[in-house]
Amino acid sequence: MALLDELVYPWHDPVAQQLHRTLIALHPSNQAAVLLAQEAGIDTTLIFQQQPVALLWKDVLDQAAASARLCPLVQRVLARLLPANPAAPFLRQLLAGEAPQVSAEPRAEDGTPAFLHANDAVSEPESLLFGDDLTLPIGQLPGLIEALHKVLLVGPAVCKLTVGFGAGEQYGTAFRIGPDLLLTNWHVVHRRADGVPAMTVDAEFGFEDAVFLQKDAEEREEVARL
Repeated sequence: MALLDELVYPWHDPVAQQLHRTLIALHPSNQAAVLLAQEAGIDTTLIFQQQPVALLWKDVLDQAAASARLCPLVQRVLARLLPANPAAPFLRQLLAGEAPQVSAEPRAEDGTPAFLHANDAVSEPESLLFGDDLTLPIGQLPGLIEALHKVLLVGPAVCKLTVGFGAGEQYGTAFRIGPDLLLTNWHVVHRRADGVPAMTVDAEFGFEDAVFLQKDAEEREEVARL
């Protein structure tokens, strides 16, 4: 059964997890998530709308599956994007019933990051550079500014890897550490299901810049419509 035909949202499916992350990235505000859900014909009266947006989108997807409205939801999200948006191909492939490219990031069956289930002491808050907002004590701002400055300096060395296995693709990230040398994680260049190594790997630098410029164009177009 195709993802958009499921009546119980399959959180164990990497494609389903990818859709959840894509929706959060495209519409990270609670108001936008609820509006899109309502436009897709989803009953939002039983969804707690003031919870963190990741949990809100989880409830929207659960409710969309239960009411057979996953396809209309994805259609509404796609309709709001400019054709060149980096997320558009993924959404089009879902609607076409094709197997889209997914992230190689390890996830548990409930979609949570795998490190939350590991035997180390690292928690999700500890893994974040800063929280969902910038409501920080003034004494913490110098450290945040210094950290962000370092991120800007090393940012150009980060690239997106598109990894092919003959049938199907996944993607991850890597760091350039030499003229012709990239550093990445083992799981990025091996198939999630069985550990088979990649047949092809394409590296794309400046991908985050492209995403930022696309989002900026969308925001300017939205303002123009208003």
